[in-house]
Amino acid sequence: MKSLVTGGAGFIGSHIVDALVDMGHEVVVIDNQSATAHDQFYFNNKAEYHCISITNPYISGLFQDVDYLFHLAAESRIQPTLENPELAIETNILGTCKILKYALDYGVKRVMYSSTSSAYGLANPIPLKEDMKKDCLNPYSITKTAGEEFCKIYNNLLLKSGLIYFKPIIIITIKTSKITSFVKDSHGVNLIASPKHPQSVTLLK
Repeated sequence: MKSLVTGGAGFIGSHIVDALVDMGHEVVVIDNQSATAHDQFYFNNKAEYHCISITNPYISGLFQDVDYLFHLAAESRIQPTLENPELAIETNILGTCKILKYALDYGVKRVMYSSTSSAYGLANPIPLKEDMKKDCLNPYSITKTAGEEFCKIYNNLLLKSGLIYFKPIIIITIKTSKITSFVKDSHGVNLIASPKHPQSVTLLK
């Protein structure tokens, strides 16, 4: 099995990389190491790393023979996207569109997209649930939610057209509590491993 992880040197991505390596996957990582929120980046010496933006056309060749794609790369904090919404649009929307197109072109079997609980804003009570109404209050949540919608388009529209290139996309919504165990898809593929730091995920399928 071969997996590609975008944003794989960051907080969540590094745990995915570690889990995939432990499972015996060949792992390729795309991460431009630009996230200002990280005190450090994490690397696994058994994975292959490319320090490059997901908007760079060069990355298309890295999708060759990839079975699973974990897409976490993003402009991932609210304040920077307020200061530079254009970059958030370029990375989180246009970059995601490129990622989905390459996955389609190269026949990736399954795509996992990392979304955000910021999409639910302040209008919804805690605990948040995936069927709640969106309440996007900043460029970060708007662009990440747009990425979700493009995932749905690629998944649903293309499937309905008979262009079945990959199985349904899984959207992972990041929240703030602890992961205590592996999260698996229906094929038993680990999506997130136990963390080095507290964090949590929920799944939309």
